[in-house]
Amino acid sequence: QFLTGDGCNIAKEGIIGKVKITIPAGTADGTYPIKISNFSGSTYDKAADKQIPLEDKDFAGVDGVIVIGKGGEVSPTTEPTTEPTTDPTTVPSEEPPVSKAVTIELGEATLKDNEDGTKTATVPIYAKNIGNGISTVQFDYDMDPSFTVDRVNKGDFECQWTPGTENRTLQFLTGDGCNIAKEGIIGKIKITIPAGTADGTYPIKMSNFEGSTYDKAADKQIPLENNAFSPVNGKIVIGEGGEVTPTDKPETPTTTPTTTPTTTPTSVPTALPTDAPVPGDPMEQPGGDSEVPGGIKALKIDAGTYKVKAGDEFKLKVKVTDNAEGFNTLLTMLDFDNDVFEVGGHIAGDADDPENEDSDIYNSAFEFNLETKDAAKSKLITLMSSSSNVKGDLVFYTLTVKVKEGVKDGYYAIPFDIVGDGADKAKANRIVTQDGERVPIILNPTYLGAVVQVGEPTTTPTTRPTETPTEPTTEPTSVPTVNPTENPSVSKAVTIELGEATLKDNEDGTKTATVPIYAKNIGNGISTVQFDYDMDPSFTVDRVNKGDFECQWTPGTENRTLQFLTGDGCNIAKEGIIGKVKITIPAGTADGTYPIKISNFSGSTYDKAADKQIPLEDKDFAGVDGVIVIGNGSTPGTPDDLDYDVNGDGSVTTADIVKLKQYLLLVVDKSAVPGGDINKDGTINSMDMIYLVKKFLQ
Repeated sequence: QFLTGDGCNIAKEGIIGKVKITIPAGTADGTYPIKISNFSGSTYDKAADKQIPLEDKDFAGVDGVIVIGKGGEVSPTTEPTTEPTTDPTTVPSEEPPVSKAVTIELGEATLKDNEDGTKTATVPIYAKNIGNGISTVQFDYDMDPSFTVDRVNKGDFECQWTPGTENRTLQFLTGDGCNIAKEGIIGKIKITIPAGTADGTYPIKMSNFEGSTYDKAADKQIPLENNAFSPVNGKIVIGEGGEVTPTDKPETPTTTPTTTPTTTPTSVPTALPTDAPVPGDPMEQPGGDSEVPGGIKALKIDAGTYKVKAGDEFKLKVKVTDNAEGFNTLLTMLDFDNDVFEVGGHIAGDADDPENEDSDIYNSAFEFNLETKDAAKSKLITLMSSSSNVKGDLVFYTLTVKVKEGVKDGYYAIPFDIVGDGADKAKANRIVTQDGERVPIILNPTYLGAVVQVGEPTTTPTTRPTETPTEPTTEPTSVPTVNPTENPSVSKAVTIELGEATLKDNEDGTKTATVPIYAKNIGNGISTVQFDYDMDPSFTVDRVNKGDFECQWTPGTENRTLQFLTGDGCNIAKEGIIGKVKITIPAGTADGTYPIKISNFSGSTYDKAADKQIPLEDKDFAGVDGVIVIGNGSTPGTPDDLDYDVNGDGSVTTADIVKLKQYLLLVVDKSAVPGGDINKDGTINSMDMIYLVKKFLQ
């Protein structure tokens, strides 16, 4: 299934995706067809501002083939009869896995040298001998204390990995809450090794396993204890390996240099040398610093220098340096002269790096929005956001830029707009942990725009930025929170309460009820909750969106259950909305008050001192039921005439999506989103983003 990034059409031919297919070891040479059929889709009608359905007859499929070896016809006898249970390129580091126990095995580490002298080790995590399958795994790891886990990328399965913030733990959760049912790589650990680390063999040990398996018949999670797992430890070999003695190891990690020379991006045709220009040099890059009150100085954003000819197309790479501690949100705005440049495609990361699709920056959430305010100027707004910090020097994104035919020889600047919507608006954030909570802090980057030398000019640059940051007058405001409706909670028990339902009429005659789920009286906090719900049998739960906390909700596929898991495996430590249930009500449902009852609770709380999950039983929870009022009642409902103009410019475009996301990420304050409360519920939150995205998808 394919969906364009902005809900609008692709309007030219090209590659819309690259399918990664794993072929088992031992597969015979031959020509293997890939057949495609049963098409459906849509096209965006700009005049009507809606999606027009497309049927199978509107598409023509051209099948593909995979040719292995010399190709040729494949007969049934030549196909492999068994699927290999191990990756042929990986040699297990210890004994064969123990039978009847799920084996979690660390594979062979690969090393990459970084510009700052550190190394990045990538260690695959295999799940083998899995029996009926597993849905979650948590374990402790132990390795050289100077080594740090930066993040864990997914492997062969859709999943979420959460490294412990206080202790050395890793937690794995499948993407749908159900089991992985075959062997494979469940994750790839990215480990940073300090500069100056001695050659040697460094072990990585695993212990204290726990997890769960999804029982489809009972539609619930079954806990797995330590004895249900069998670890196969791993190692990182640096240089020629060998035994490591305490004196071999660096006493303290070598810090990243505070400044790193900017290298010239690989460009087409050729890039200029990277020697710093002397004052007055026509290739001196335009630049300036972000100066948001309360922010700390960090990051250098460099668009580079280039030498081309009129009519040439080249790759402009925006680099980030001075990034030892990382960032999780970054906004850049490049101003282009439309008489000189034509902006083509863009891609997150370094387009020339064959491993780019495995990089942290490529796998972060990116938005590109090219705005043309008038015939002379265009602005490329780029917003990146991630749930964790991206560290180290990197290529932020790659642009394809063309110098138009007939452009005179000269020096042309492509400056960053540092002010944008105001100097007091944050351009970058970093996630830090304060008092056990993950909070964003504001960063103030230094921006250096691009300079392009066209031909062999004899004059100085033809454009220079004229804007300078103005003195900010206001502090950014935080995202407002929802005040839950008050109902008494049971003492000494965590209260799970269904709040007041809001209704929305759909075009097909159905209704969508949104019911908030509150957690109150939570004591030391909770990390997971699972419970049954009972309501009118014709009503169905469509999905559960997150509320005030990062989390994952999994509705039962067979029975009426809901399962909640915090985003980092640790506790929510304050009251609030933990989810918003979307319930579909059939067309023609009679007016009335329909109860929603909740029961059979289970869950867990994270014990920070012991660094493990403590089970909670039904008696540890108190449920407060909810109701859906249809027709005459107190439910206010959701307005039918929603106004989607978030930024108040009189039109609804992708700029409204960008602006609302900037607000939700604390990049801009409330004044930048005067129409942000789309559903008129008194607060601007992720629900408004959902309404806005749906508007574009309609």
